[in-house]
Amino acid sequence: MATTRRILKHARVEIAAGTRKCHHMPKKHRIRSGEACLVILDDGGLGKKNYCPSCTIDILDQAERDLAQLRDGFAASSPAVPAVS
Repeated sequence: MATTRRILKHARVEIAAGTRKCHHMPKKHRIRSGEACLVILDDGGLGKKNYCPSCTIDILDQAERDLAQLRDGFAASSPAVPAVS
């Protein structure tokens, strides 16, 4: 069986070993040592951006809306596919 493709493979949660800046609001938000943060890797995997917990909630909420829009668009343009048991 083929492996299902992961489209969110560049996003992960890390525990900050030291202070990091939040790339969404770098002048206002800091990520403290020991705090969980969202990390998004660049396509090449060489760079990464860190997001504090409060900004992460907004990012994940937007991602949910984007995924729902993709599902709705796909469902509207595709014939019904029977469920696989």
